Amino acid sequence: MKRKLLTSIFIITTLAIFNLYGEDTISHKQGISIGFDLYGPVNKIFQPSMTSYEASLNAGSFYRFFPVIEGGYLKIADKTNTFNYNSNGNFISFGFDYNFYKKNLPWENNILFVGLRYGFSSLTHKADNIVVIDSLWGNFHSSLNETKVKAQWVEAVGGIRVEVLKNFSIGWSVSFNMLTVTSGMNQIKPFVIPGFGSGAGTTAFGFNYSLYYTFPLKKEKSYFPK
Repeated sequence: MKRKLLTSIFIITTLAIFNLYGEDTISHKQGISIGFDLYGPVNKIFQPSMTSYEASLNAGSFYRFFPVIEGGYLKIADKTNTFNYNSNGNFISFGFDYNFYKKNLPWENNILFVGLRYGFSSLTHKADNIVVIDSLWGNFHSSLNETKVKAQWVEAVGGIRVEVLKNFSIGWSVSFNMLTVTSGMNQIKPFVIPGFGSGAGTTAFGFNYSLYYTFPLKKEKSYFPK
């Protein structure tokens, strides 16, 4: 699996570098974009036990390559008939995106991108009021003390962004994440690792639907090709 991921990363990066020689004849505008994930707040309507917030910062977001910083917060307070689970943590990731979209008109500021990230997450979690059902010896209660978990992962992401109003864009992205380093997961695996996804395995898929606002830094002269 890791070999396939590294091969895919190499192919994507190589294609992106060669595509630099086919730049648009219409200049892209420079800017810094701030994005806010809408999926987390909406998901809370359906999963009240989970509170999630994520934001991103993109520099030079309408050029081919642009750096990305993402961060977020996740809290889980889940109660069932057999146990209570509580988790509290955050994450940050660094990487870049590459825009494949070729601009044809001066007012277009859309993005079709693939990218890579490296993420770091830290959380604390615990489980109490655990009811162990045993028909022979009878039911008994147990608990797992608060544990600190740290995780790192590599992430491949792809998605689209469309400018719907001046400087306002909406977009979605999907990601494939693979854990590289973990600690504190011997006693109990977290339900969700912030920024990564399910803590049940070493890989996870993610989805984001975000709203962006771009602060223009410089607008280069636009022209139509001859």
